[in-house]
Amino acid sequence: MNAASAAQLPAYVPAPATAQSLWQRVGLPERGQALQAAVDQGLPFLVFERLARETGFTQQQLREIVGIARTTLLRREREGRFTQAEGDRLYRLAAAYQAALRLWAGDAHAAHDWLLCPAKGLGGARPVDLLQTMVGAEQVLDLVGRIEHGVIA
Repeated sequence: MNAASAAQLPAYVPAPATAQSLWQRVGLPERGQALQAAVDQGLPFLVFERLARETGFTQQQLREIVGIARTTLLRREREGRFTQAEGDRLYRLAAAYQAALRLWAGDAHAAHDWLLCPAKGLGGARPVDLLQTMVGAEQVLDLVGRIEHGVIA
């Protein structure tokens, strides 16, 4: 190849690195059998620490949101794993936070603040206050879907 033909080739530009999803950053499969297996085995304590960092909640706030006593959290840290029920609640928070991130176009501060604000679509409850049960979490995710589609009522 001579210099003239080399000049006609387009310059190589590498593809931009894709950002990791929230699920990858906290160390959780997003859905499916892998997620079920992870929750069944007991989520590693590291998921809690990463979820606190990603959501902007302190560990104390996160502990309160998912309904884990302080002494239980210390025991889980020592043991390295959460129970199935605790892991399920951690997952529900992650799912609600991911939905809020999507709602607020990736703005982590807005997503965090939205989870803490009373919502008319939830009867005045704060989204975080509904995440300890699956029924409540479904209400939060349903509200996000309604807002995204312009159906507030």
